[in-house]
Amino acid sequence: MDSCKPFDALLTPPFHTSGAPEGSFWPWADTPTWGKVAMLEAFIDAPLRHEKLTVFPVIAPHGPVLPYLLSTEIQDSGVLTIREKGDSDPPALLVRNNSLHPLLILAGEPLPGENPGRLVQRSILLGGKTVTQVPASPVERGGWIASDRESEVTEWMGGFTIRKNQVGFLAFHGCKMLGLEALGSANLYGPLHRRLLIRFVKQALDASPEEDGDSSALERKAGEILDGIGNAERLPGKRIGVGEYCTLAGPVSGGDLTHQGHLVHLSVESSSVTGGSEQWWEGEVQCS
Repeated sequence: MDSCKPFDALLTPPFHTSGAPEGSFWPWADTPTWGKVAMLEAFIDAPLRHEKLTVFPVIAPHGPVLPYLLSTEIQDSGVLTIREKGDSDPPALLVRNNSLHPLLILAGEPLPGENPGRLVQRSILLGGKTVTQVPASPVERGGWIASDRESEVTEWMGGFTIRKNQVGFLAFHGCKMLGLEALGSANLYGPLHRRLLIRFVKQALDASPEEDGDSSALERKAGEILDGIGNAERLPGKRIGVGEYCTLAGPVSGGDLTHQGHLVHLSVESSSVTGGSEQWWEGEVQCS
């Protein structure tokens, strides 16, 4: 398999609140030998804050429109047909996408139509009218949010409204990076904004106290993280569905999914963060 090309994004300084001026983009990771396979022309906007959770929106004012279905759009619609694959080890499912359109399922989501008992271990794109063998792990109950925290979670979520042309975000708790999530287009990100963000709200609520991060320090850290993404080693993963998936290793960890020259999904966390699949997908608070 060919070596993975890096996620190639663009960042604009400084952290603008009203979009970046024309021609002000600079390379996030642009080394001539890498080429430009997955381009997302984007910048990090002025941060939003609630208590010690800071979120920098990722904005792509000229991003593409990607014609993929999302799992949120097909619940109980018959788009997917799922069955167990015998006694396979590790456990796997055979998943048929009955639609003509590719279907995007993010890491940590259950397969639509399941009773949600299995989580997808990494982001995948199921081709239209195809059957795909999908590894899936049991749900971890730890992802649920207790009922006595519902109002607190709702309050926190209200502080992080989506912005025009937003395709993702970079989240910090105090000075500690929680993660970066980015989709390849605003039309994909919009319906997933709450689903993606609620995971980091939960982490911030459960985290130990952290030293506050001032704006200039966090901006420097954001730049370091972007450099880390650009410099990360990319290791080709086993092909599941359509597109190419690479894992990231180095100062950051995570993975990116690309298809036909476009970024589909990038998920990054600090290499110091550990943990397996987490049930984070519910847009509404789930009561225990």
